[in-house]
Amino acid sequence: MVEGERSVGRRRSTRSTAAVGALILLLAVVLPLGVALYARYRDADQWLWDDWAALIISMLLGLLFFVLAHVLGRDGERRARAVADAELMTTIGALHMSSARSFAGSDRHALRIAADARAALQHYPNASADEQSALLRTIEDAFSDLAFGTFARADALPRSVWNQLAAGAEGVVAEARQVAAGLGRRAESQGGDLSRLADNVTFALSIGRQVREQHRPPLPPGRPQVLRCVWDGVPPAPETRPDGVESPEQQAARTAAAEKGAADADRQGEALLVRRERLSCLYRRELTVKKDWRVVFDAGDAIACRVVLSDLSGTDHWLAPWYVSDMPPPLHPVNVLFDDLDEAAHHDPVVDRPGLPRFPELLRHGGLPAGMRRRAIANLRDLLRQQEIATVCVLVYDVVTAGGRTQRLVLDGNHRLAAARALAEERRTGWRRRRRKDAATDVRVLAFVMSERRPVDAPASDLEGRFPDWRGFTPDVGLARGTWLPDRYLRMLAGDRHPTQ
Repeated sequence: MVEGERSVGRRRSTRSTAAVGALILLLAVVLPLGVALYARYRDADQWLWDDWAALIISMLLGLLFFVLAHVLGRDGERRARAVADAELMTTIGALHMSSARSFAGSDRHALRIAADARAALQHYPNASADEQSALLRTIEDAFSDLAFGTFARADALPRSVWNQLAAGAEGVVAEARQVAAGLGRRAESQGGDLSRLADNVTFALSIGRQVREQHRPPLPPGRPQVLRCVWDGVPPAPETRPDGVESPEQQAARTAAAEKGAADADRQGEALLVRRERLSCLYRRELTVKKDWRVVFDAGDAIACRVVLSDLSGTDHWLAPWYVSDMPPPLHPVNVLFDDLDEAAHHDPVVDRPGLPRFPELLRHGGLPAGMRRRAIANLRDLLRQQEIATVCVLVYDVVTAGGRTQRLVLDGNHRLAAARALAEERRTGWRRRRRKDAATDVRVLAFVMSERRPVDAPASDLEGRFPDWRGFTPDVGLARGTWLPDRYLRMLAGDRHPTQ
C-alpha cells in the first residue's frame, strides 16, 4: 500500500514539474518574445540590437531567478519534510513509552497520549508516507492499549480523570478528521487512513463509556452485559452538562441511538465486516497465535462480534489454547503444532492428575494443572490485587464443533483470566477479616467475542501457500472443532516416536 502511494506521489510530482516548466516557458520566454516581435513589427526603425540584447538578458535573468526560487522552494519542502519526520519519530517513541500496555494502567501516562497524538497529527501532511503510516499505526495501538487498560476500568476512575481522557480522545478524533479534510483529493488514501483512525479511537472510547455506565447500577452477578459500543465510527455524543453530570435526556438519546445503531449493524453485511476490522485493529499486536483474519472477513453473516462485560461465572468451561502431552514421557507442555514450547513456560513443572486432558484436547480454565504458567500468572495476580474491582480483557472465539455444540476458546488473555480466577479464589478463601462475599463479582471479564453461527472454514485453495494444513481462523479452532491434527502428531500416532520437525 505504501509503495502504491509512493508511485502515485511520483506521478503527481512529475505532472506538477511539467506544469511548472510550461509556466516558466510561457512567462519568461514566449510572452516577452511575443511582445518584442510585436513592437518591432509596429516600429522596426526604433528597434535596435541593444533592445534585443536587453530582452535576452532580461529573459535569462528571469529564468535564472525562477529556477533559483523553484530549487530553494524544493529545498524548503525537503527541510519541512525532514522536520515533520523527526517530529513524528519523536512522538512515536513517546507514544510507545506512555502507552505500553500495563495491566493495571497508568493514569499519568494515559493522560498524555491524546496530547502527543494531536501534536503529531499537525505534522502529518508534511511527513513521508512511511512515517505517516507508522504514526497512524502507533496512535491506533496506543488507544488499543487504553481500551485494554485504562478504559477497561473506567468505572474506577475519578470523574475528573475520566472527563480528561474522554475529551482527549474526542480531540484526536476531531483532529484526524480535520487533517483528512484538509488533504482533499490529492491524497485520498491518506484521508481514508485518517478516517479509519478516527473510527477506531471512537470505538475504544465507547468501550470506556459503556464500562463506566455499567457501574450504575453495579454489574448483576451471573448476568453478562452486552456493551453498546460505537462500532461504525459515529462521533460520540457530548457526555456531560457544564456541571459535569449527564442529563437523563442525554442518557436516553445516546442509549436509543446506540441500540438503533447496533440493530442496524446486525442487519447489514458491511457493518458486520466493520466490526471484524475493529477487532483486528484492536488485537493487531496482542494476538500472537497463528491466525488468518481473511477467514473471518470472508465469513459473511456466519460470525457475529460483540463486547461483553461479565463476572467470572461460567469461565470454568472456557478453553485455553494450552496443551500437555506425555508422548514421550514425562508430562510436559506443548504448543498447537505438538512441538515443545520455545519460551520460559517450557520448564513449567506440570502436575499430572486423573482425567487431565492430553493433546489434542484443550485445557479448561476450571481445570488448569498445578504448575502451568505459574510465574506469569502469579505476576499478573499481584498486579490485579491493586484494583478494588479488577477487570481483565480477553478475546474469545465461540467455535461450533462437528457435533453442533458451541465451545468458547480464549485466543488472547489466558494468563490474565487465570490470574483473575486465582485472585477471586484468594479473596473468597482468605483470612476471615479479608474474606469477601462478592469475591466472584468484583473480578470481571471484558470479553471481545467472535461467535460462529455455523462452522467457518476457508476453502483449501484460498489458503494455499499460507496455511495449507488448517482452514479455520486459527489451528486452535481446528483442534477444538476436531477437524485438524498437525502432521507431527499424526506421525507420532503412526508409530514414529521421534518425528522430525
